Amino acid sequence: ANKEDGRKGHFWEDRFQAQRLMDILAILVCVAYVDLNLIRAAMASSLVGSNFTSIQARILGSQNQMAPSLALGKVSICDVQATENIKDLSKAEIRRRIEAARKQADPRMVLKDAWIAKLTIDANQSVNPNDSHLSKSGLRASDRGFLDVTLEQYIKILYESLRYRPGNASLQEPSEELMEVSKTLGVAPENIRWMISDYKRIFRRSCRVGNPESVRKETQRRGRKWTKYSRHSELFYSQKSVEFDVENGRFRRAKIRVSTSESSGKSTAS
Repeated sequence: ANKEDGRKGHFWEDRFQAQRLMDILAILVCVAYVDLNLIRAAMASSLVGSNFTSIQARILGSQNQMAPSLALGKVSICDVQATENIKDLSKAEIRRRIEAARKQADPRMVLKDAWIAKLTIDANQSVNPNDSHLSKSGLRASDRGFLDVTLEQYIKILYESLRYRPGNASLQEPSEELMEVSKTLGVAPENIRWMISDYKRIFRRSCRVGNPESVRKETQRRGRKWTKYSRHSELFYSQKSVEFDVENGRFRRAKIRVSTSESSGKSTAS
């Protein structure tokens, strides 16, 4: 790509980084942050106009819009089986088989969100982490959802987070959808909005994002003395709101502000 553009250096702005999302809140704020990237960068004016994002595919899929797919008729398999199937094949042979499958495939129309992971967790499905719920359609890896919200709730949370500006009184009252999520996860709604709108700054140095206690337990389970995670997790994973200390350039617990009104009265004696 650099050769085509006549340039040198890193093709991407930042180096590769992988973060492990430890709980539902971490998944929610990370996925929401990514879905809002194009709007935040002024490359799109709406969610449905955010090309190549999962939220665009979900909205169009909910409107029964279709797209061609070559995946129909295939069966999802686990990583172990997939590795076993190709471990003795050369890269050239793998490419040849892929190209042959594409030429022989008969493209059919499917919903535009049929290939991405389901959003909403199905209450009737097993919660066992070892149960991957492999997709029966072959269009996606798994039929298991990953968030405990509906698409309508998720969209409202996205737009609310997009308008949110810490310290701005224009959007102080959280929506019912966000309040419900906040109550379920045990985190202040302002903190959720802030994590979505400023995810990169809050968690950019983290290898793991999640509840601090969960991160510590996972570190101990892996036999390590420490792990690289954001100290901000201690602040944001709380029912207490967070504010930014401009003078020190740090996040901190929001101070409780009590407004008092002075009243004066006159008394007369006779």
